[in-house]
Amino acid sequence: MENIYAKIIARTSFEQLPDVWKNIDFHTFLEGKTLYAYQREAIQNALLLLFRFYQNQATKNTEALKTEFLSLLGSNGFTDAHEEHFISRYDNKNAFEILTSLDKSGKEYFKIGLGNKIDAHNFVNRMSFWMATGSGKSMVLIKLIELLHSLMANDLILHRDMLFLTHRQDLIEQLKAHIYEFNRFIKVIKGIEVVVRDLKEFPDQKIKDSLFREKEIAIYFYRSDLLSDIRKDVIVDFKTYENGGNWYMILDEAHKGDNEESKRKQYFNILSRNGFLFNFSATFTEEIDKISTVYNLNLGEYIRKGFGKHLYLFQEQFQYFDLNREKEDYKDEQKQKIVLMSLILLAYIKKRKEALNLTEVYHNPMLVTLVNSVSKKDSDLDLFFSELRKMKLRLICLSKQEKC
Repeated sequence: MENIYAKIIARTSFEQLPDVWKNIDFHTFLEGKTLYAYQREAIQNALLLLFRFYQNQATKNTEALKTEFLSLLGSNGFTDAHEEHFISRYDNKNAFEILTSLDKSGKEYFKIGLGNKIDAHNFVNRMSFWMATGSGKSMVLIKLIELLHSLMANDLILHRDMLFLTHRQDLIEQLKAHIYEFNRFIKVIKGIEVVVRDLKEFPDQKIKDSLFREKEIAIYFYRSDLLSDIRKDVIVDFKTYENGGNWYMILDEAHKGDNEESKRKQYFNILSRNGFLFNFSATFTEEIDKISTVYNLNLGEYIRKGFGKHLYLFQEQFQYFDLNREKEDYKDEQKQKIVLMSLILLAYIKKRKEALNLTEVYHNPMLVTLVNSVSKKDSDLDLFFSELRKMKLRLICLSKQEKC
């Protein structure tokens, strides 16, 4: 399926954007730490897409902007097949009822179109970043937060609150650590800082603060797997934080989770319906995410462009460690030979790397062993390490010129 968002970006010139749209440092994360070229490209692509979506925002509301953007998609090859991928996930009764629920004021979250269907234009205010694990998408995510703040400060996009959702607490803590680093740079350069707040603080904080603070960039956070339609302990009811759908929502691997995942996707759309949804993942599977990808550095692209680990699969000989294979008992000599072959190969690759002086451009070669059993008694992993121990003892004996 053709990526129409990428086509729109390719047809939009960064150099020809008004200067005010480019009023952001695309290079620096903090002193002595800059973004890689591919990370800068990801941010610039996001800016180009935002420009095409919001360039007429001064005279239009979000619904009009979405309708206009759908027209732009159409003129770039957005077909009925693309549209089907945008609305197919809402064909089931459960998803349809969530998206068309009535709130307390009697307004529908999403209008129903012809044929009693949800219109595709409701979901075009989104973009995806398909980035491999280890590619530094956290830095891209934080620079995106800075970009959104800059654009709002210059009234180039609609003023909205920002919300970060991910499926694990350690990923939230990781983001906080990166933001702490980033603040050391941005506080000195711009006199502002990113303030991270728990989503549960939002209703009270909204009353205390104005929507936009000049000296801070507020980003709310929560675990995406704890978003529901009920309230219980740490589980929050999305309706409490619905905010009129006025969120710039940043999702990081938020599609991963339990069997409630399909429901949460509807909550994400409701919360960001009058804002924008930014989806980050290393493992997109749905066509709607692929079609709306503004930057593709998935694992295949990451390795093809010279980043990441290059893998050599030394598979054939390790079948001899599988004790379940017809219950054959292979001799220790055979097992030791297999381990020794793999270690010699690893040592050779490491020596070649040193000889070619590739320290700065190539990763440190490593050996990863895949086995059939781990936790059971006499597992394949135990046998592998047993052979390593024997080999180490022999090497020690040889170095001391002793008999083992």
